[in-house]
Amino acid sequence: MANALKQNPDEDSEEEDGDFFDLFDDEDDKKPSFLKVISKAFWRFFYIIKNALYEVKYGFQKLFSPCNCSSRDLWSLDHHLAKIIYPKIKAYKEYERHGYPNYFSEYDENAWGSKEKYEKEIADGNIAGGGPDAWEKTLDEIIFAFEYFLFGRDPFPENGPKANNFFKKYGYKNPFAKIPENKNIDYTYKMTPDYLAKENEKSMAKKFGGLSPYVLSGEPDLHIKEPENYILIKSREHYYDCKYHMEIEKRGMKGFELFGKFFTSLWD
Repeated sequence: MANALKQNPDEDSEEEDGDFFDLFDDEDDKKPSFLKVISKAFWRFFYIIKNALYEVKYGFQKLFSPCNCSSRDLWSLDHHLAKIIYPKIKAYKEYERHGYPNYFSEYDENAWGSKEKYEKEIADGNIAGGGPDAWEKTLDEIIFAFEYFLFGRDPFPENGPKANNFFKKYGYKNPFAKIPENKNIDYTYKMTPDYLAKENEKSMAKKFGGLSPYVLSGEPDLHIKEPENYILIKSREHYYDCKYHMEIEKRGMKGFELFGKFFTSLWD
């Protein structure tokens, strides 16, 4: 899922079900439980303070930068613009408009001369026809695209209620919901020192300190197939139906194509 998990590089976050780093930390299971609690409490407090300081930084940037944007806005400009455009598109859809683009022209004998000429224009892709109803459906798909992007694309915890409402509104199941058909198991492996050294030799990453020894995979028996290369560290359940989500993504991307195509028609 490209871009689906992007996070501001200035900020830190934790996963809803625990510290993200636990996924790759084979030493964590060896800690006494009270040390785990203290460790998690410390890092939670650290993230709160650190992110609060960044909020102050972003506020000053918005006040004093020529573009009135923070580095967070520019890092995730797509999301920043979507939040601005979405309510305007919704308001435009609800506005009592007086016309629609010529691309959706209905047949009119005085304008087209003959039905054959009108149908040829549709066949050649010069117009779509359909009249105002077709234009309204196009606007609905554009709105769908923005709602999907803002509420249904990323599985962050803060998106939970809005994501549920979005999927329910359009008759989809939530691909992130904790239901049996969304269940997957990831396996964390650690590369053996010799295998890691070989992989580093082949990788561009050696210029930047080398590869991580940890590998996340959906294969449950990599350590059995290649015991000389991989050591199984832990398994972890997560819930996500990628294939189903990608079908929704396709519809969203088509909506953005329509937004670009009819951008200059958004007037009345």
